[in-house]
Amino acid sequence: MLPSITSLFHFYADVQTEVENKKMFLRTASHEIRTPVNTTILNLQFLERELLKSNDYDKSMRELFKDIMDSTETTLDIVNDLLTHDKIKEGKLVLNKTSVNIWELVSTTIKPFLSQVSFYLIDTPTPTSSID
Repeated sequence: MLPSITSLFHFYADVQTEVENKKMFLRTASHEIRTPVNTTILNLQFLERELLKSNDYDKSMRELFKDIMDSTETTLDIVNDLLTHDKIKEGKLVLNKTSVNIWELVSTTIKPFLSQVSFYLIDTPTPTSSID
């Protein structure tokens, strides 16, 4: 037995409602996540300015701080990608062709993982050429 036209129409309307609800949720969630992430970025920038004034801001702290900032900005990029995905689906996305330094992109991508690995590595003595 085939479904009636009316039941198909209602099913289609229900699916469209669910799709719109999903879009609205993604938009709202993305905007709600962006607010604290942007606040975090601003606070990190303020903190960095204050740390630059002190003498305790050494190279390792600068690297750690940069990793935190990079990860926070990556989080913001992911949230923005959610919004971009919505624009793609609606056909409203405009693409711009730009050049990219591939080595910089790869380095930026793997750097957070390298810092995590180095944090957990145990210092081992460096082998010497002489035997004691």
